[in-house]
Amino acid sequence: MRLVRLVLKNFRSYRDADIGFGDGLLLVLGENGSGKTSILEAIRIALFKESNERIDELVHQGSESMKVSLEFVSNGNEYRVERERRRGSSTARLFHLDNPNSPPTQGDREVSREIRKILGIDGEHFLNAIYVKQGEIDQLINESAGERKKIIAKLLGIESLQTAWEGMRMIIEPSNRRRQLLEAELRRAGDIEGALKSAREIYEKKVRQKEELERKALCHRIRLEAQRARLKELDGLSEKYTEIFNGLRETEERIADRQRRVGSLNWELEQIARGEARMAALAKETRRIVPMERLGELIARREQLRSEIEKIRKEIELLESRFREVKDRIRKDIANCSRILGREVADIQAIEEAAQDEIQRMDRELKETRSQREGLVRTISSMEGGIVIVRERMEALRSAKGACPVCEAPLTEERRAGLLDEDAATIAQYQCEIERIRGEEKIIASRIEEITKRRDLVLRTVNIAALRGMTDQQTDYYDRCEERLSARADRERELSEIEREISGLESEAGVTASVDANTFRKEWDRLRLVEREYHQLTGMVNRRGRVQEELSTLQGEIGSLMKRAESLRTGISMLKYDKKAHEELREATEQTSAELHRLELGEISARAEMESATREIERLEGEMEKVKSAASEIQRIDLHIARLQKIRNLFGKDGVQRDLRMIARPIIERNMRTFFSEFNFEYSDVQLDEDYEITLFGPSGKIGVGMMSGGERIAVAIAMRLALAKALAGGAVEAIMLDEPTIHLDTQRRRDLIQVFKRLGNIPQMLVVTHDEELQEVADTTIMVRKTHGISSAQVLLPDSTTVAQ
Repeated sequence: MRLVRLVLKNFRSYRDADIGFGDGLLLVLGENGSGKTSILEAIRIALFKESNERIDELVHQGSESMKVSLEFVSNGNEYRVERERRRGSSTARLFHLDNPNSPPTQGDREVSREIRKILGIDGEHFLNAIYVKQGEIDQLINESAGERKKIIAKLLGIESLQTAWEGMRMIIEPSNRRRQLLEAELRRAGDIEGALKSAREIYEKKVRQKEELERKALCHRIRLEAQRARLKELDGLSEKYTEIFNGLRETEERIADRQRRVGSLNWELEQIARGEARMAALAKETRRIVPMERLGELIARREQLRSEIEKIRKEIELLESRFREVKDRIRKDIANCSRILGREVADIQAIEEAAQDEIQRMDRELKETRSQREGLVRTISSMEGGIVIVRERMEALRSAKGACPVCEAPLTEERRAGLLDEDAATIAQYQCEIERIRGEEKIIASRIEEITKRRDLVLRTVNIAALRGMTDQQTDYYDRCEERLSARADRERELSEIEREISGLESEAGVTASVDANTFRKEWDRLRLVEREYHQLTGMVNRRGRVQEELSTLQGEIGSLMKRAESLRTGISMLKYDKKAHEELREATEQTSAELHRLELGEISARAEMESATREIERLEGEMEKVKSAASEIQRIDLHIARLQKIRNLFGKDGVQRDLRMIARPIIERNMRTFFSEFNFEYSDVQLDEDYEITLFGPSGKIGVGMMSGGERIAVAIAMRLALAKALAGGAVEAIMLDEPTIHLDTQRRRDLIQVFKRLGNIPQMLVVTHDEELQEVADTTIMVRKTHGISSAQVLLPDSTTVAQ
């Protein structure tokens, strides 16, 4: 298979990219994170929908869908596969470009199945064949033979066979555990037989116990019935006795209650007579209460108004003082703003306009000065970068041997010394110019600091909001002062009216307004007590008629209740009820009932124990049946385990794994010999042993990997990887993809790898993803990848650096 064209729409960091692939060595070149590896990932997704991340995460941020389209050639036929992903859904189509009339294959599964049929292998083996991961070349060079064998086994799929061999243990283990349980069952046969005999003996004992309890319970039931019949008769007499006795007690209590009430009413009539005489003495004092109450209210209000007037006077003085203070502060702040701004201002509006003009002027000057400083800083940074480049070039010149590291022209010592002197002079010129520019930058920085301080001073001093707040505060103090003056006038008018009303009430109340508060309060409290006593006496006197009427009614009720009590006493003597005999019979009945209940519980317990013994017998008999069937089940399990173990051995190292290694090793060795011969080294043969140890045969005999040069080792690693690819692909390798093949190689090995690529010519298409610019010298086509503001782009360059696609 060879790649022809890749089109990306909103895929990862690519918005829109169209990349054409030619034959030969194709170099995908760019910085780390620019989007190089995304091209390989897009090829994997297009062919097999394989990615290390969820498909939804591959859609470019801010887009609703992504699309990947890949054109490729396989077995001389040309195809195009398209995969599109929207949020929550996906589509896939495969076109046969050699036959435009053929309908496309549609659907993810159908397209993937058709591609596997076209390529002849599935996605995992296809990627193992043509896709060389980062660091894989370095591992094939530097790892031991054992580790190299593991890498090759993983690529060939042998590792999955080992995983299957280990997984079979988990399938066999449940059968082994079941067999162990069955063996334990066989060992329990004697214990179960003894437990069964004991359970049967317990059952017989409980049957005899239950029959004895049933006999005793029958006797107690007969006795209990006779006792309950006699008890029922006595309960009837007891109810009648209790009814008559309670009626007599209630009647006697009612008689006593009414006699007590008669005595209480006679005492109350005596108190009413005394109350009438006392009311006549208190009548004069009660007429002073109403004017006295009003006078007290007026005196209290007069004192309250005097206190409020004095409080308002102090508030007015405080407001006037604060009004003057705020006025002085406003005048001082306006004068200070005039001094800071450098011009005379009369009010807040003028201050605000002057401050805005000054701030705008300083902002313009700051912007111009900072722009000048940034230009100087960029110039210094550019010159320092130039110094670093020149120093790196000098270091390369010092270590170069025979050829210029830049142009690879012959390099003499005289030429080297001349170039080093030129570079030293260039560095000195840069350093002198940097010192001069830094001096200018310090002057400009000082001017920026001066303007910034001046601007901060204006912002800190000219506080328009504070001035407006003080003006509002001044107005508020003035309004509040006017309000309190009006309130004082209102209270003084009310005080005058109260003084006139107090003068008119003094004679009525029997006390002067000038009396001290303590004396007034005592007199008022005395009058309140007189009033309360008078009202109480009035209520008592008004009850005289009701008391006399109730007294007459009670005397009639007492005569009727005495006649009823005598009749109830006669009824009690005629019942002839014996309470002691009744209680003794009740106790005997309760004892008989309790004993019967105990016997019935014993019956229930014996019956339950019989049922428990029956269940235990049935359980043990079932256990005996299980034990008898355990032996035959063990035989079946042994046969099952033997079959599973045989299957497991097939996946083991001595089974299919060994066969696959034996088949693959000579194929890999043969393919490796073919590829290695193209590098034109002075070796006649290359061989692999069973542990994949590599041996070369040359003029000086055979040598191992440790004796090879760096270039020879890289050539061997490349030949081995291409041999693996050809073995996995099942035929000729038309294309191979290498991801950062130089990532773990030092400078010399990277150069050796470049030389190996120059000599390699039997792979029609090699796609190399790298950030190493040295590989450009051997590339037939370079795909330059860049990322700008988060968007990746790809340009296809021919060897003369001409852009042909984007």
